Amino acid sequence: VALLTALAAPAGTAGARSVVGRDFPEPTTSALGVFGAGGPQATDIRQGKLGDCYLMAFLAALAHWQPTVLRDAFVGTPQGGTAGVYTMRFMVNGAAFNVAVDDMVPTDVGGELFFAQPSQGTGIWPILLEKGLAKVMGSYKGIDGGVTYQAAKASTQAPMEEHMPKMMSDAELWNKFADAARQRFPATGASHVTRNRIGIPTSHEFAILGTVTDYEGQGKAVHVYNPWGVRNQYKGVLAQRQGLDQGHYWMTFEEFKASFQTLSIVHVRAGYKMSSVRFPSGKPAAWEFT
Repeated sequence: VALLTALAAPAGTAGARSVVGRDFPEPTTSALGVFGAGGPQATDIRQGKLGDCYLMAFLAALAHWQPTVLRDAFVGTPQGGTAGVYTMRFMVNGAAFNVAVDDMVPTDVGGELFFAQPSQGTGIWPILLEKGLAKVMGSYKGIDGGVTYQAAKASTQAPMEEHMPKMMSDAELWNKFADAARQRFPATGASHVTRNRIGIPTSHEFAILGTVTDYEGQGKAVHVYNPWGVRNQYKGVLAQRQGLDQGHYWMTFEEFKASFQTLSIVHVRAGYKMSSVRFPSGKPAAWEFT
């Protein structure tokens, strides 16, 4: 079944379903019909049974900070007058390529999608982008496991800086957050491999949605989004001041610094232009820089 149709299919329908057939509220702000009424949102992201948190977290950050860039990744639909075919732009070996996918996605015997899940906000774009990148990499298995750098390069080709919070002073780390927010650079954080006492999943990538200098009198805090997009397990200092039935929450600045091993900041701007140069692989090439 097709994606939108499949999401409306009765439980127990196995095989492939279409995200396009679900009984979603009619999107009103996008001719593509892949975004909800409010456009792409970080909370549209709901990771499925694939280890691609690095991709899902980056897409959530991109939707939050640079929604226009994310919208522009969709270059046309339907293609050739065929309903249910979506064309997206990916960066393959440093150059832009259009990748077309249909709206068929794999499900389990109960009719639930295996991979990226539909959101309550009717945004199906994460499902399509995940499938598009899987096509580029040869299969869904090809995107199982990775780092933010791979997601950023594949979708924007933008340069990225990476930092280790524990190796930075408090002032240095806070200034990085502030600079990224000021320039609206998407940022993500990867948690440590070792368990912590505040309920942060280990070896997992989060989107950074913002910071405040004083969260309800508790000092500096960092707003994060877990791409699982469901009830969180945060048990830190600020747990009693916010709901648990959501994927995004605030943690103290100190908790972030102690729990996250990397901070990735992607230098992507709306309206950016990219150029590439081809040369034969395995052969010497001379470059002149001015």
